[in-house]
Amino acid sequence: MIRHGLLLAWESWMWIDSSGEILMRALIRMGYWITSDREYPSLIKWGQANYNINFSDKPIRWASTDFILWLALGMEGLEYCLDHVQTWGTIVHNFEKREEAIPDTIARAEAKNITILYIPTREYVLEKKLHTLFENSLVIWAGAAALGIPYEQIHESFKHRYGKKEKLRPTNEACLKAGFEQISSWVLDLQVIEETPKRMFVDWNTTLAMGAIHAGVRTYFAYPMSPSSSILGYFAKTAPKTGVVVRQVEDEISAIQMSLGSMYAGTRSMTATSGGGFDLMTETISLSGMTEVPCVVAIAQRPGPATGLPTWTAQGDLMLSIYAGHGEFARIVIGVSDPVSAFELTQHAFNLAEVYQVPVIILTEKLISENRQTILPFEQNTIPIQRGLVSDPAELAKLVPSDRYKITDSGVSKRWVPTHAETIFYCNGDEHHEDGTLDESPGAWEMIAKRVRKTETIKKILPEPVLYWPKTGKKLYIWRWSTLGLFQDIIEYNQAEASYLHIAYLYPVKSDFLNSVCKEYDEVIIVENNASGQLHTLLRTELDSNIALSSFKKRNGRQFSIEEVLSHINERN
Repeated sequence: MIRHGLLLAWESWMWIDSSGEILMRALIRMGYWITSDREYPSLIKWGQANYNINFSDKPIRWASTDFILWLALGMEGLEYCLDHVQTWGTIVHNFEKREEAIPDTIARAEAKNITILYIPTREYVLEKKLHTLFENSLVIWAGAAALGIPYEQIHESFKHRYGKKEKLRPTNEACLKAGFEQISSWVLDLQVIEETPKRMFVDWNTTLAMGAIHAGVRTYFAYPMSPSSSILGYFAKTAPKTGVVVRQVEDEISAIQMSLGSMYAGTRSMTATSGGGFDLMTETISLSGMTEVPCVVAIAQRPGPATGLPTWTAQGDLMLSIYAGHGEFARIVIGVSDPVSAFELTQHAFNLAEVYQVPVIILTEKLISENRQTILPFEQNTIPIQRGLVSDPAELAKLVPSDRYKITDSGVSKRWVPTHAETIFYCNGDEHHEDGTLDESPGAWEMIAKRVRKTETIKKILPEPVLYWPKTGKKLYIWRWSTLGLFQDIIEYNQAEASYLHIAYLYPVKSDFLNSVCKEYDEVIIVENNASGQLHTLLRTELDSNIALSSFKKRNGRQFSIEEVLSHINERN
């Protein structure tokens, strides 16, 4: 297996995103599989930004930090590379005063067997009277040359990115040639991989939005909040073709209330936000629970509280999603784990929301929201749409008002689009009788119990967690969300001895299944990217007390790396 990593370490305003895309598309054109991770500060200008790009001749899902090439812009980028580089590899940089500003640069590099290549970008842009932003073009082209990417491949990738910007093309092409001329020896000699399958190059927010559109979503309301904003962007960009009504509204409260109103009227709708925006939505989540109107919300997690680390990643909103909202009512919490699950679980979310008439919360996180990677094309039309609506004309004609909130053993009553039947019912936020009329009598307890019963009904039908590599070693790792791909890469390519249990349907908890699996292991290690161990706390209340639980946590806004998880597995074994 061929697998290599490269890191772009630049100031955040220096076109790092487009530069990374150009490199990745060139590698894809050559037949390589890609996964990436972009890190950037919450600054409009300045600040250190990094783009971690991994490529392989086989499918990969997680970006390793074992780099063969570093592309550094400026003193901060060079220092960052020297601080984080392990051994060997090559750094291509443009900081002309490295000896004066960083006296030990050469010594530090030699101690780690690092090759340093200096590219005189400042001299070039001054000579050609170009904007300083073109310095990054020289470095990126030199980096492509150092990897052994053929000139024609990077040139085609550049045209894909800037083909419609004719004014930029001549200057960038000149920089492209100049950058290639700076490299006399290659770090790699990459070859084109023949007969590669057709693939998609997407980020996970895009696949989530694709799944929603595929599920029949026809209205999308949102207020921009990183890292969920690109979901709104995709809906808006594709609206002329899909016919979805897309509105950027004044705040998150309006977004979820307009979405809930659409669902009440029979139109599948969605909204997405981050933790701070979801805080504002929680009263409407309770309204969804009381009125039993379906609701689907995606939370793209980031570290908090308050503004927190708005451009970094975390898994700290599990408890928020389970307990947000006042009063008691059923809900479902789902966590996506890869681009395919973002596409498919979003479709399941709408079916579950409508069939059981509950709010469904889809949890993602910054890392996977913006992660771009190559995947095989989706299988489409494999998940039938289930509206949970009374649609047969004969049955609609027989409805009576008390059918809408009729007390049932399952907790689920009949639901219909108001205009599709002559039968009228009341839908409001007050406690009510079966026909929706106000009820504050002691008998209202029956309606409360009816709604709560849905939790047990839902628990029975939810899919069970998936056990990967059963009975491999004596330790069982439980992870969810993005880190399925991390463990798949570790087990498949590093031959680590570990079993992994992946939970996609996080709540209600499938406690019977989890107890039966976990008792087979000496220790159950719950890995999560938050400070308090939220999944650990949740499972401790659901698992038998004799099951040994421990935590492996990270809480600094950065993702787990393959290297640190592999080290943890080896140490515990």
